[in-house]
Amino acid sequence: MKLAPVSYAIQKPMDTFIDTSYRSYVIRNTVLRNYDWRKDIFPFLSWDKNPKVAKATACTLVGNRLFFYYDYFNAAEFYRRALLEFHNRETLKQLITTYLNMGFFDEAKKLISEHQGMEKEEVEKLIYYVDKLESLVEELEKAVEEGKVVETIVALQEVTGFYSGAPIHNILGVIKWIEKKSEEAYKFFFKAVTMNPINRDYLYNLSETAKQLRKESEVVDLIDRLLKEVR
Repeated sequence: MKLAPVSYAIQKPMDTFIDTSYRSYVIRNTVLRNYDWRKDIFPFLSWDKNPKVAKATACTLVGNRLFFYYDYFNAAEFYRRALLEFHNRETLKQLITTYLNMGFFDEAKKLISEHQGMEKEEVEKLIYYVDKLESLVEELEKAVEEGKVVETIVALQEVTGFYSGAPIHNILGVIKWIEKKSEEAYKFFFKAVTMNPINRDYLYNLSETAKQLRKESEVVDLIDRLLKEVR
């Protein structure tokens, strides 16, 4: 009976183990570079009447596609570009969600304010949610560090029902590492880095596991796809 929640907690994140960084890279390196945004990719937008709104909408749509591929780092960049062109609540909400999935709780909270066009009640509710989420992640990380593996996995059963960002994948990777299941740990760390390729802890965990499995080249290629600047 005790294994049921353990199985569920791990199965949900494992459903995302396909390496989607290739698809994200193709969009950024091939589609956006070789096709005209106005004529080929987004001809349905009002480029002549409302150029700033059109550019903001286009950047948001690109961000949404990258978000779908778990490339939160680059999705955030396009959301920021969109907001610079035309500030709007939908793009702002997407950027906040992206930061949360990356584990950037402080960055998310900086965007939650009345200055961003939010109501006071909405601000209070969102800040409360982010604070609770951050506290929950910290507690899970601390529990793993203390060797409370079973307790952590049981707690994850509830958490993964509403949040499965980079911190959760990293925690699951550490659990698998402790269980000496390097291949499974590698998959979780790989996904954590896909979601947030600039977090030092995630990078360290993935690199150390990759060394053991002799998969260093895969990690180098992943980082290159996600962080390579595409103009």
